[in-house]
Parts: sequence; structure tokens; C-alpha cells
Amino acid sequence: MTGPTRLREEVAPFGLAAGFGLLYLLSCRVYAGTDYGFPLDDPWIHQTIARNFFALGGMYYAPDRPVAASTAPLWTWLMALGHLLGVEPVGWAVGWGVAFAGLAGRQAVLLVRRLTPDSAWAGLAGLVVAGETHIVWAGMSGMETAGAVWVGLVLLSWAAGAQPPTIRRWAFLGAAAAVGALLRPELTLLAGLVGFGRVVADFRRLGLAGLAGPMVAGLVWFLLVGPVGVWNWLVAGTLFPSTLMAKYVGYGGGLNLGRVVPFFLAALVELLRGLLLLVAAGLPFAAARFRRQGPGLLLLVWPPVLILALSQLVPVTFHHGRYLHPALPALLIAGLLGVESALRQRGLKVVYRWFPRVLLFAAVMFNLTGARNYGLEVRWINDEHLGVARWVLTGTPPGTVVASHDVGALGYFGGRPLVDTAGLLNPELIPYVRDPDRLVTELRRRGVDYLIFFPSWYPALVGRPDLPVVFEIRTAYARPLGGDDFIVVALNPPDRP
Repeated sequence: MTGPTRLREEVAPFGLAAGFGLLYLLSCRVYAGTDYGFPLDDPWIHQTIARNFFALGGMYYAPDRPVAASTAPLWTWLMALGHLLGVEPVGWAVGWGVAFAGLAGRQAVLLVRRLTPDSAWAGLAGLVVAGETHIVWAGMSGMETAGAVWVGLVLLSWAAGAQPPTIRRWAFLGAAAAVGALLRPELTLLAGLVGFGRVVADFRRLGLAGLAGPMVAGLVWFLLVGPVGVWNWLVAGTLFPSTLMAKYVGYGGGLNLGRVVPFFLAALVELLRGLLLLVAAGLPFAAARFRRQGPGLLLLVWPPVLILALSQLVPVTFHHGRYLHPALPALLIAGLLGVESALRQRGLKVVYRWFPRVLLFAAVMFNLTGARNYGLEVRWINDEHLGVARWVLTGTPPGTVVASHDVGALGYFGGRPLVDTAGLLNPELIPYVRDPDRLVTELRRRGVDYLIFFPSWYPALVGRPDLPVVFEIRTAYARPLGGDDFIVVALNPPDRP
């Protein structure tokens, strides 16, 4: 393969990711009739902390309110740089997301070249990863997910690298694992699999001397991640982000082996709503192809490990399965290489020649649907979350205390003291998440004036005489998207004794 061809294969994923990203942005204006924005509320949490980072000197949600709420502090810091430079936050976040989707595609090309130097589909693998609708959505979401996808591929590429790894390469693994942990904590599992696999492979040859590299990797990881753990401990009394426990409790986490199979099936259904549907048949052939190649087998081991962990920690597939996304490129690459191997072995030259074109056509079709949904999701956030935040800002006097389980847009646009009933910002409220009556009592004790919530979260609170509705938003598209419409209730109405 010539140099220009190799370069073209590595650059093409950036163009594809940017093209689909533009399609998603056009959908906001042309199809959904709304401003550009984010398709979920969580990016505004990052943006609120990021806006205060340099102004207040740390991870603050408001003056005198340090928080340990960022599960992805590295992404928060990157967003803070945008605020320091005065860049529009939505454009800054989306721009980085698209860049990471392109980087993930490029890394897929490099990974395939390392795993299977004889493959003619390395360039196709890059386009499949960068153009997969879940990954495009991740890049456009305003969240760290596309960056985590890229780092996951970097870790897998390290495992497929030259033998044996030097101390410098072990230090690189530690740094990459730290970046992954600061983007998505689950990537620590992948780094552990990669490091353990290399130690086992080298132990017979190097003995105890082979432990020097892993120790260096661990030291580098600790030096980079440790300060964040110290901050979390000082602020929240735990080494882990408060978000982790809040979501663990809020979404029903806990040891339950009976949940593994149903969650595995739900995760598979979500991931198959894209290009994986066309290459999944290649996974058994990939298993046969890589049966004696440890790094190749990691492509098949990592996804079920992640799904198993999520089934016990955060057993949800909402937001297009965004917690599952770091596992998706491994499945796509393994399936694609399995299909290639099967078609070559059976001499199906016509199918082999046309299959890449079918994949690219399918990518366009999936992303047309994805762009439509993305536009509606952005409209929902703009209308619901930003709408209720503007009401809080203009419809309540300064000093009004507001509580809600969605605090992103409220924190960024609301301009009022805020209590987080989901526990991300107020981890002391986590025990009340599943007990709405106790929650109301506690909020009143704290002097909270208004509670903002989705009725589907707290149905027992809807229609109570002591919780009169003072504001509500009604849309025609919230429920078809799997969402709900906000209501605002007064916790301390004027006629209360």
C-alpha cells in the first residue's frame, strides 16, 4: 500500500464524522426548528462547572460550592478551556466531539493494520467506526463519550503493539489508562484487561522482572488520577465522583446476577440499531480468526466485560446506550474482520467487492434517522430544560431556592440556589432518591421553595394538594422520545400555615 493511500485511509474518518455532524446540526434548524444545542441535560452540568473553573479556581458549581460531581473531569477541564478562550460552549463541545469521533476512526485503521496486516479493509474499519450512528451521536452530544471511544481504541492498539513492551511503552499505557479513567471510569476495566493480558503473556519469559513495566504503568496512573481522588475526598468524603453513587442508587444498581441476561439482551438490541447489525454475523468468524491471538481476542472479551459491569452498576441503556459506546468499536472491528475472513475463505468475490459499499450506504441511512432524532432531542432540551430554567430566572425573585433531579440547564441558566435531588451535587440526598415523601420533607426542612421534576420520576407527588403546580411545560414530542414534561410545584405555598 502506498503512502498516499495510507494517509487517505487515516484522514477519511475525519471527513465522514464531520459530514454526518453537519447533517445532525442541519436537522436541528431545518427539521426540528430549534437552535443548536445538546440532546441531553448532562452537558450543561459540565458547562456550569467549566464556566466556574478558572473564575473560582476549581471544580465549583457556584461560589462557595465545590463539587465532586464530574465523572469525566478531563472533559470538564477541556470545556473550561473553551470558556477561558471565550468560545461559544455548544460549538466548542460539539467540535471536540466530532474530532474525537474522527480520531476513533483513525485509531481503528491503525488497530486493524496491527492486528491483521493482510486485511484490505483497514480503511473501511475507520469509516465504519467514525460513521456509526451511535458514535456520531456521541460526538454531537456535548459529552465525553466519543473521547472515551477513542481512548479505548488506543488501549486496544497498545495491546496489539510491538513485542515486548518497553518501560516507556508501559508508561504510555499508564498515561492512556489515566486519561481513560478521567473520561469514563469504566475504561479502567479495559486498561486492566490490557495490562493483565500482557503480564501473563510475558511472565514465562521474563519472570518477576516482567513486573517492572506494570509497576511503572501503575505509578503513572496514580500520579495522574490521584489528585482528582484527593479533591473528591476533600469535597465529598469519597475518592469517587459523587455522580457514581448517585447513578448507582438512582438507576437501581446493586449485585443482582439475575439482571445480567436481560440487561445483556437490552444492550445488544440497542447496539444493533446501527452498523453492528450488518457485521454481527462476522463475530464467530472473528473468534476463530483470533483464537490464538490475545490482542485480537480482546475485541471479543472487552464488550461482555463492560456489559457485565454495567448490569451491576448502572443497568440502563438510555441516551442511545451511551455507557455502552466504549465497547461498540471493538464489536464493529471484530465483526468486520470476521466478515472479511469468511468471504475470503468462501471465495465470494462479488459480495466481498460490494459489501463495503453496502456498509457505507447503510451508514448514510442510519444517520439520516439519527439526525432526525437528534434534532428532536435538542429541541426537547431547549424547550423543556432551558425553558424551565428561564422561567426560574424570570419568574422567581433572587434568593429563591429551587430543587430538581436535572440540574444542568438549571445550573447554567437558572441563576438561583439549587438543590440536586438526584444526589450528583448533593450526595447527602442520595438516600432520599427512591423515597419521594421523605425527600419532600427534607427539602422543606432546607427551605426549598420549588421542586421541578418529571412526573414519571415521582408519580406519587403528582396531584397532591400540598404541592400545587405553579408552572408546567407541555410538548407533543417528549413522550415519543421516551421523555416527559416538566412540572414545577411549590413546596411552601403562601397559604400554608
